[in-house]
Amino acid sequence: MMLHNFARHIRARWLNHVAMRHLRTMDDRQLADMGASRESLADFIRDNAKA
Repeated sequence: MMLHNFARHIRARWLNHVAMRHLRTMDDRQLADMGASRESLADFIRDNAKA
């Protein structure tokens, strides 16, 4: 069970890393099309990575 929790933690960290990297590659036009700011999306990614 401890190994399973560790694997879940590593996977969550990896997904957070990939999402943040993707967010950094987006330009302002793409963010405007989504109707969100870079900061709010980064906060959303960080908050959901903790779950």
